[in-house]
Amino acid sequence: MERTKARRAVIRAFKPSLGECEGDALREAVSSGWLGTGIYTRLFESALSRDVGGRSVLATNSGTAALHLALAAMRVEGGEVLTTPVTSVATSHAILYNRAFPVFCDVDPETGNIDPGAIEASVTRRTRAIVVVHLGHACDMDRILEIAKARRLLVLEDVCACHAVGGSYNGRPLGTMGDAACFSFGRFKGLTTLDGGAVACARAEWTERMVRLRRMGHGERDGRMAEGEGGVEELGFHYRMNDLAAVLGLSQLRRRGEIQERLDEILRIYADGLSGVSFLRAPKAEAYSRGVRAYAAYRVLGGRRDALRRHLADRGIEVNDVLFPNHRYALYRRHRRKLPAADRFCAEMLHLPFYPGLSDGDADRVVDTIRKFRG
Repeated sequence: MERTKARRAVIRAFKPSLGECEGDALREAVSSGWLGTGIYTRLFESALSRDVGGRSVLATNSGTAALHLALAAMRVEGGEVLTTPVTSVATSHAILYNRAFPVFCDVDPETGNIDPGAIEASVTRRTRAIVVVHLGHACDMDRILEIAKARRLLVLEDVCACHAVGGSYNGRPLGTMGDAACFSFGRFKGLTTLDGGAVACARAEWTERMVRLRRMGHGERDGRMAEGEGGVEELGFHYRMNDLAAVLGLSQLRRRGEIQERLDEILRIYADGLSGVSFLRAPKAEAYSRGVRAYAAYRVLGGRRDALRRHLADRGIEVNDVLFPNHRYALYRRHRRKLPAADRFCAEMLHLPFYPGLSDGDADRVVDTIRKFRG
């Protein structure tokens, strides 16, 4: 009888790191009988606040909601907002949600982060704000903040791409340098609430408005929803985080050291194993960027990115969806500009499997499969 060759298990692109800690916490929350926005959400907000220098934090039901609220607080409507096209489309959509005009700036060809020189060249009298996206490494915040100060512009840090709090720029935590910052804790993030996000800022008047907008426009008095004719003064949204998501977030924060340590180990396996592969190059890590564990990202040179993706897929290895330059989407046709560095960076980028539950054996298998690529 002919022996059948065993099929190797598929290596997923990403799997949330959820275990007994999260299960126990969820059971406790469910038994409380309250699943709306309550004590667990407030505890999660307090924990995040400590990570961003004591700024006020509002938890939301997505990172997209956080971006929408932050730009609404900045009152960018009718103006221009400078940003990068190398990001999730949520960043660009949030600008449109606020009836503002996105102006895409080119990126540094080595890091993929927004180029401060391109920012400076794009400022007009209509510019209201800059949205910077820390894409796997911190942006050059000193230069960006200098431009913003000189031109009286607001700065929003989009930390969504970094997957979790913990990264820093010259020793300063990401999310503490701009006028406001947004985080995402979606199911594909290293620190996850499955669906969720947060916005942090240091301006009390912004926080007060975002509290209203997050709760369908309802104001609050002494922690309770304001009632009567003056209870709703502007159109709001259903953007609050629920307690089950917050419970997951609290559990993940308790395990953050363990999660980050494991992610560092996986990055070392990839870095050591893929060293010397001529067609691969990791995005440049500037000396000012520390502790950012967003992706196991590599640039595939020579136009071979798609062939390598097929090679991996044929051997049971999934890769994360690649970033598409936002100015190339049909919706953003009227906002298109010539951005050669962004186009090239997106065309070369590949995100390898990267999550705390990835075993050493699976990481080694990814490395071995890439080294055998001859496309």
